[in-house]
Amino acid sequence: MASATDFDRARLTSAPRVRSLRLGELKITYVPDGLCLCKPRGWLAGATDADWAANRDHLDDGGFLPAAIGGLLVERGDRALLIDTGFGPESHPDDPANPPDPPRLTARRSRSQDPASRTNR
Repeated sequence: MASATDFDRARLTSAPRVRSLRLGELKITYVPDGLCLCKPRGWLAGATDADWAANRDHLDDGGFLPAAIGGLLVERGDRALLIDTGFGPESHPDDPANPPDPPRLTARRSRSQDPASRTNR
């Protein structure tokens, strides 16, 4: 499999930059305010060692999968709308005690697989 170029590797493993695009009358700008270094097995539990070996360029030098956090600024004329979760700016080092599977995803997954926890709405 072909490896990523130096440019691609830098783009895949570092903090993102502000960038914009036009969509009709809209100007949409991505505004990054954080970077998560995720444990690849926790976020993509179905991926195998062979998958990561073939796609090593997507991991940083520490073996983490970088994931950008940010918001979208949508502008039209003199109006603007910021869509943001309110997370950042944040930076947290990895904690070795963290399970490889993110707890919130585990909890959500276990509830959705438990028929007793489902309700009809």
